[in-house]
Amino acid sequence: MADKFVSYQSKVDQSGPEPRPIRPLRWIAWTMLGLHLVAGIVLYGVIAKYRGGMGPDGMDPPDLFVATIADVACFIAFPIIWIVWGFLFLFRDIKNNLLGPNRCGEIEAIRQAYAALNRNDIPGFVSLLDPQIVRTEPADFPMAGTYRGIAAVTEHLTAGRGTWAEGSCEPQRFMVAGDRVVVLIDVHVRLKTEAEWRDGRIADVFTFRDGKAIEFRTFGDERQAMEWVKS
Repeated sequence: MADKFVSYQSKVDQSGPEPRPIRPLRWIAWTMLGLHLVAGIVLYGVIAKYRGGMGPDGMDPPDLFVATIADVACFIAFPIIWIVWGFLFLFRDIKNNLLGPNRCGEIEAIRQAYAALNRNDIPGFVSLLDPQIVRTEPADFPMAGTYRGIAAVTEHLTAGRGTWAEGSCEPQRFMVAGDRVVVLIDVHVRLKTEAEWRDGRIADVFTFRDGKAIEFRTFGDERQAMEWVKS
C-alpha cells in the first residue's frame, strides 16, 4: 500500500522536477543531542559542587566512582548515542532524496512522452513503455478498455491521437508514490468531428519497473487516481 506522496509542480519550460526537501527528523535528533549536552553540563556542575562539599577528604571512593560514571555517561555515552541516531536519520533522508523513489528520470521521461504525443509522435510516446505494458482507460472514456502489450497499446494510442484536429495534453503536476507516478494532465483538444474545444483535467498513473512503465491507467480526476494508488 502506498500512503506517502511526493509532489512536483510542472511547467512547460522546466528542465526537471524541483528537488525534494530533506525531512526535518534529523533536526529533532540534533536538538535532542543539544538538550543532552546541556543536561550533562548541569549534572557535571551538580557533581562538582557535591564533590567540593564533601570536606577535606573529598568523596569516598564509591561516590567518586559513581560520579565518574555519571560524567562519562553525560559527556561521552549520551552524545555518542544521539550523534549516531542523528546520522541514521540523516542517512535515511539522503537515501530517500538521492537514492529513493523520487523518480526524477521517470518524470522527465513522462514529460518527453507527452511532448511526443502532442506532436503526434506515437513511437516517441511508447518509448516510455515496457513491451508488456498494460493500458487501462475507464469505461466512460471514448477509448475505454484494457490493452496488453506494446503493439495493442500503440494501436490504441494511434487511434486516440488520430481523432485530434489540434490541441495538447500538458502535464501539470507529478506525484510519486513508490514505483508509481501520478500525473495530472490539462487537456485542451479539438476533435476532428467537432468545432468546439474540449478542456479538462485527467489523471494518468504510470507504474514503473527498471525505468519503463509496465502499467498505464487513466482516471477521470485526481481523487480516483489517488484512491487507486492507495488501495
